[in-house]
Amino acid sequence: KGRFDGYKAHIMEVSESEVITGVSVTAGDVADAEALPEMLKQQEQAGIKVVQVTGDTAYGSGDTRADMVLQEIRLVAPVCPEPKTEFFPKSAFEIDLEAGICRCPAGHVVNIHESERPGNRRAAKFGRVCETCELRQKCTKSALGRRITINAHERLLQQARAEQAPEADGHGVADQGGHGDVGVVEGPRVEQVVEVGVGAVQRPGLELGVPDEVATGEEC
Repeated sequence: KGRFDGYKAHIMEVSESEVITGVSVTAGDVADAEALPEMLKQQEQAGIKVVQVTGDTAYGSGDTRADMVLQEIRLVAPVCPEPKTEFFPKSAFEIDLEAGICRCPAGHVVNIHESERPGNRRAAKFGRVCETCELRQKCTKSALGRRITINAHERLLQQARAEQAPEADGHGVADQGGHGDVGVVEGPRVEQVVEVGVGAVQRPGLELGVPDEVATGEEC
């Protein structure tokens, strides 16, 4: 990925006919999903009722999922993959939201507590449990022990991970491939598939101005 001064063009279209149904232009450093509300509003103004939005990981955050739930729109988008690290990933920990506990790969269980960090997040802190754990070297180097942050929309993310798992239905959400298929919409007597694309508009050295060129690829 190269850095550039410019804009991103977000385009929503009907996949089969390639009829564009929504357009938004944002600064290049704006997250792709931030343009989604505006394009959904354009669908509403056009008399199109959106029943499903399908996208790539840029649309798979907990915040976007929660927003789609409020709008009664089904979101099909992979959860962002976990970063590659030498330690156990978060997915190796069993998070039981109903019981309010978290179990580590070694079998130790701690309670989930409110986090002191901003954003109303909770956390499971293993602390001294890690001091004598035989799997410590594979889990953390922190003197405070391993800490697992619980997303404000953790339940929605758990559901999404279950749906995108290959064993869920033989192929999973993650295998749908490609960037930005964004949505099944319901119009009069018909359902249509709508896609969204994000292109980079570059003008080196300029902060404002009319774009010179729109790239046809995706901006991750």
